[in-house]
Amino acid sequence: MFSDIARQFSKELEPLRLPLEQIPLSKWPLQLSQWIHYIHLSNNLMLNIKLTSLIQKNVDTLSAPNPPDIQPWLDALKPEGKIERDVLKTEKDALKSERDVLKTQRDVLKTQRDVFQVEMDSLLMENVGLKRMLIH
Repeated sequence: MFSDIARQFSKELEPLRLPLEQIPLSKWPLQLSQWIHYIHLSNNLMLNIKLTSLIQKNVDTLSAPNPPDIQPWLDALKPEGKIERDVLKTEKDALKSERDVLKTQRDVLKTQRDVFQVEMDSLLMENVGLKRMLIH
């Protein structure tokens, strides 16, 4: 998919290509930041739109091998709804875990209540037995 789109407008892309193979890995974040800034300030609006679309469509495939320190940049390139969905999914998972903990606590309380009820019934039976003994 990426290569098909790139071939589609390769003549437009070539002058703006970022030669990452010639840049030391430690300087990639800075170079990428400057390159993105340059692209967004370029006069070629259609190229800007195409590149933005291309980047957004491929952010997920680009994300995996990159170090965590540039993850915020990759997240910023994702379509807005994608990040919100990821955050909501994380929150949903946390709420499910919390719900499971609360269910377990509820079950423990029910068990304690049942044990207490059995103990109360036992004490009442003893009390009734003692009263009968006193009456006779």
